[in-house]
Amino acid sequence: VPASQLAARKARVVSEGNEQLFRLDPRSGVLTVKESLDREQLCPQSDTCTLFFKVFLENPMQLIRGEVEVRDVNDNSPVFPKKEIVLEITETESPGSRFPLQNAQDRDVGMNGLQNYSLGSNSHFSLHVGTKKGGAKYAELVLERPLDRE
Repeated sequence: VPASQLAARKARVVSEGNEQLFRLDPRSGVLTVKESLDREQLCPQSDTCTLFFKVFLENPMQLIRGEVEVRDVNDNSPVFPKKEIVLEITETESPGSRFPLQNAQDRDVGMNGLQNYSLGSNSHFSLHVGTKKGGAKYAELVLERPLDRE
Protein backbone atom coordinates (compact mmCIF):
# COMPACT_ATOMS: atom_id res chain seq x y z
CA VAL A 1 0.00 0.00 0.00
CA PRO A 2 1.52 3.36 -0.93
CA ALA A 3 2.18 5.61 2.07
CA SER A 4 0.10 8.34 0.42
CA GLN A 5 -3.05 6.20 0.88
CA LEU A 6 -2.58 5.34 4.57
CA ALA A 7 -4.19 8.45 6.07
CA ALA A 8 -7.11 8.49 3.62
CA ARG A 9 -7.78 4.81 4.27
CA LYS A 10 -7.58 5.30 8.07
CA ALA A 11 -4.72 2.83 8.52
CA ARG A 12 -4.26 1.53 12.03
CA VAL A 13 -1.90 -1.07 13.43
CA VAL A 14 -2.91 -3.65 16.03
CA SER A 15 -0.44 -5.88 17.85
CA GLU A 16 -1.39 -9.45 18.65
CA GLY A 17 -1.68 -9.85 22.40
CA ASN A 18 -2.80 -7.51 25.14
CA GLU A 19 -0.28 -4.72 24.65
CA GLN A 20 -0.11 -2.43 21.62
CA LEU A 21 3.61 -2.34 20.85
CA PHE A 22 3.69 -0.56 17.49
CA ARG A 23 2.81 2.81 16.02
CA LEU A 24 2.20 3.50 12.32
CA ASP A 25 2.87 6.98 10.91
CA PRO A 26 0.09 7.44 8.32
CA ARG A 27 2.06 10.15 6.47
CA SER A 28 5.30 8.21 5.98
CA GLY A 29 4.18 4.60 6.42
CA VAL A 30 6.95 4.03 8.96
CA LEU A 31 6.20 1.43 11.62
CA THR A 32 7.92 2.12 14.97
CA VAL A 33 7.78 0.66 18.46
CA LYS A 34 5.96 2.66 21.11
CA GLU A 35 8.68 1.97 23.67
CA SER A 36 11.91 0.03 23.98
CA LEU A 37 11.42 -3.74 23.65
CA ASP A 38 13.10 -6.22 25.98
CA ARG A 39 13.41 -9.62 24.32
CA GLU A 40 13.91 -11.40 27.65
CA GLN A 41 10.66 -9.94 28.97
CA LEU A 42 8.65 -10.54 25.79
CA CYS A 43 9.89 -14.05 25.03
CA PRO A 44 11.47 -15.57 28.15
CA GLN A 45 13.15 -18.95 27.71
CA SER A 46 13.07 -18.68 23.93
CA ASP A 47 15.96 -18.28 21.51
CA THR A 48 13.79 -16.49 18.98
CA CYS A 49 11.23 -13.76 19.52
CA THR A 50 8.75 -12.86 16.80
CA LEU A 51 5.95 -10.35 17.35
CA PHE A 52 2.94 -10.31 15.06
CA PHE A 53 0.77 -7.35 14.08
CA LYS A 54 -2.01 -6.43 11.67
CA VAL A 55 -2.60 -3.25 9.70
CA PHE A 56 -6.28 -2.48 9.06
CA LEU A 57 -7.28 -0.23 6.14
CA GLU A 58 -10.71 1.06 5.09
CA ASN A 59 -12.23 1.95 1.69
CA PRO A 60 -11.85 -0.81 0.61
CA MET A 61 -11.41 -2.91 3.74
CA GLN A 62 -8.00 -4.56 3.74
CA LEU A 63 -5.97 -6.48 6.30
CA ILE A 64 -2.20 -6.77 6.11
CA ARG A 65 -0.37 -9.13 8.45
CA GLY A 66 3.20 -8.51 9.51
CA GLU A 67 5.84 -9.74 11.90
CA VAL A 68 8.85 -8.25 13.64
CA GLU A 69 11.80 -10.29 14.86
CA VAL A 70 13.16 -8.93 18.14
CA ARG A 71 16.89 -9.55 18.30
CA ASP A 72 18.72 -9.97 21.55
CA VAL A 73 21.23 -7.41 22.76
CA ASN A 74 23.78 -8.13 25.46
CA ASP A 75 21.97 -6.26 28.23
CA ASN A 76 22.25 -8.79 31.06
CA SER A 77 25.32 -10.00 32.92
CA PRO A 78 25.62 -13.63 34.00
CA VAL A 79 24.75 -14.09 37.68
CA PHE A 80 25.49 -16.97 40.03
CA PRO A 81 22.56 -18.09 42.23
CA LYS A 82 24.79 -17.80 45.31
CA LYS A 83 27.43 -15.14 45.81
CA GLU A 84 29.78 -17.61 47.48
CA ILE A 85 30.07 -21.39 47.56
CA VAL A 86 32.18 -23.53 49.85
CA LEU A 87 33.66 -26.81 48.64
CA GLU A 88 34.96 -29.24 51.21
CA ILE A 89 37.82 -31.14 49.60
CA THR A 90 39.88 -33.60 51.61
CA GLU A 91 43.65 -33.98 51.36
CA THR A 92 43.12 -37.52 50.10
CA GLU A 93 41.54 -36.36 46.83
CA SER A 94 43.63 -37.40 43.85
CA PRO A 95 44.88 -34.99 41.21
CA GLY A 96 42.43 -35.01 38.32
CA SER A 97 39.41 -35.08 40.65
CA ARG A 98 36.62 -32.85 39.37
CA PHE A 99 34.20 -30.79 41.40
CA PRO A 100 31.11 -29.46 39.61
CA LEU A 101 30.37 -25.79 40.15
CA GLN A 102 26.96 -24.18 40.04
CA ASN A 103 26.08 -22.60 36.71
CA ALA A 104 25.74 -18.90 36.19
CA GLN A 105 22.37 -17.75 34.84
CA ASP A 106 22.23 -15.34 31.90
CA ARG A 107 18.92 -13.99 30.63
CA ASP A 108 20.53 -13.23 27.27
CA VAL A 109 20.63 -16.01 24.68
CA GLY A 110 22.82 -17.18 21.82
CA MET A 111 25.96 -15.16 21.19
CA ASN A 112 24.91 -12.68 23.89
CA GLY A 113 24.45 -15.39 26.50
CA LEU A 114 27.08 -16.88 28.78
CA GLN A 115 30.14 -17.74 26.68
CA ASN A 116 32.79 -18.91 29.12
CA TYR A 117 33.99 -19.27 32.68
CA SER A 118 37.47 -18.42 33.94
CA LEU A 119 39.50 -18.98 37.08
CA GLY A 120 42.18 -16.70 38.46
CA SER A 121 45.73 -18.00 38.72
CA ASN A 122 45.90 -20.97 41.07
CA SER A 123 48.57 -23.65 41.41
CA HIS A 124 46.24 -26.29 42.90
CA PHE A 125 43.23 -26.02 40.62
CA SER A 126 42.32 -25.49 37.00
CA LEU A 127 38.94 -24.95 35.47
CA HIS A 128 37.36 -27.28 32.94
CA VAL A 129 34.58 -25.66 30.90
CA GLY A 130 32.30 -27.94 28.92
CA THR A 131 29.25 -27.55 26.74
CA LYS A 132 26.02 -29.50 27.23
CA LYS A 133 23.93 -30.79 24.32
CA GLY A 134 21.73 -27.67 24.29
CA GLY A 135 24.77 -25.41 24.14
CA ALA A 136 24.77 -24.39 27.81
CA LYS A 137 28.19 -24.05 29.42
CA TYR A 138 29.16 -25.73 32.67
CA ALA A 139 32.27 -25.53 34.82
CA GLU A 140 34.19 -28.00 36.95
CA LEU A 141 37.07 -27.30 39.29
CA VAL A 142 39.91 -29.77 38.58
CA LEU A 143 42.48 -30.65 41.25
CA GLU A 144 45.90 -30.34 39.61
CA ARG A 145 48.18 -31.38 42.48
CA PRO A 146 47.74 -32.96 45.91
CA LEU A 147 46.46 -30.78 48.72
CA ASP A 148 48.54 -30.48 51.86
CA ARG A 149 47.04 -28.57 54.76
CA GLU A 150 50.41 -28.12 56.46
